[in-house]
Amino acid sequence: AGNAHALRDEVRMLQASHETFPPELQSESVSLMVWNLGFLPGATMQPQNATKTEAASTLISISNAVPLIAKGGALSISLYPGHSGGDDEASAIERALSDSAFWLKAGSRPQEW
Repeated sequence: AGNAHALRDEVRMLQASHETFPPELQSESVSLMVWNLGFLPGATMQPQNATKTEAASTLISISNAVPLIAKGGALSISLYPGHSGGDDEASAIERALSDSAFWLKAGSRPQEW
């Protein structure tokens, strides 16, 4: 039980758009950021009603996250190409993150972490 309490002090879960981050997060203050892309868990799988991520907002989110990552920190991005639009999102993100221009525009280079 003691370890669970210590973990609660270190982890913060947010339910918000992945495009923005809380203003109290300071530059280089985050050790790990995780994206679990695709459909919102528990959301209906019917395309007209589904809440899902899109490449454009995800790339904004990742770009906004880069300055927050501390040296030695990491980004973890789970892509799910199997749903409607997921293939396009996965390809766009892989393409963007493979381009050094993305990292320079975001203000960092992955090898600096």
